[in-house]
Amino acid sequence: MPFAPAGPNDLLGRTVGERIGNATGRTVLVDNKAGAASIIAADYVARSRPDGNTLLLATQATLAANPALYKTLPYDPVKSFKAVALLSQQPPILVVPSTSAATSASQLIDLVRRSPTAFSYASAGNGTVHHLAAELLKSTENLQMIHVPYKGSGPALMDLVVGRVQLMFVDLSSAAPFIKSGALRPLLVAGPKRMKGLPGVPTAAEAGLRSLSLSAWAVLLAPAGTPAETIDTLNRETNAAIRTLSSDDRFVKAGIELRGDLSASQVTDFIKTERPVWEQIIRRSGATAE
Repeated sequence: MPFAPAGPNDLLGRTVGERIGNATGRTVLVDNKAGAASIIAADYVARSRPDGNTLLLATQATLAANPALYKTLPYDPVKSFKAVALLSQQPPILVVPSTSAATSASQLIDLVRRSPTAFSYASAGNGTVHHLAAELLKSTENLQMIHVPYKGSGPALMDLVVGRVQLMFVDLSSAAPFIKSGALRPLLVAGPKRMKGLPGVPTAAEAGLRSLSLSAWAVLLAPAGTPAETIDTLNRETNAAIRTLSSDDRFVKAGIELRGDLSASQVTDFIKTERPVWEQIIRRSGATAE
């Protein structure tokens, strides 16, 4: 697990792992190896024995953003892994402090244009969907803002609430308590459809920002060299575990769209189509992690 405990991907990984364990009679352990934009965990799994016993919960940062952000990586995003299953997709939302003068995305953009040196945006770290969504907004709307990366969504949101930074793209699960308390105001969902957990918040397209549509995703990977029959078994068990979560309200409230509907080869194709999307965002923005 490339992330700290208690986040949305950690919740997803632990819940799916528990269901797989219950179905197979095996113990599934979640080892949190957080930090370095998922590089630490990815390198660990890439070097692990390819026997199906050590897996990686990877995201678009691991496989698509990091190769474009970092000059060198200790793992190869294509050759070091075999795809197992697509777990979820989750669009980020744009939030501002409740004290902000912006009550819509268009108002926020106007404010940034008027005072470009007064606006900074937070992210959960370089290469995260939070970082790149803001960079996409900057490049498509020709805005000037300062990026302030944090070690996770928690500290970033705390600084956003008190106004040390002025805006942030974030996952709903992390921002929900602050939205519910009135400390943060959601302005848009950077995805193709509205969220069930935020029915009154428009999509980017509805807010007039059609190019601002992207989604974080989580996949399960095995080390390269893992036998095909093992991959197929893992895919079948993982997809079955995700299907048992279809009525789990925790994921609806978190804005997480559960998948578990693709074969391993289809997940490989999905990653191939997603990689150039994120690479293009990074090239257009000029973002770098070094």
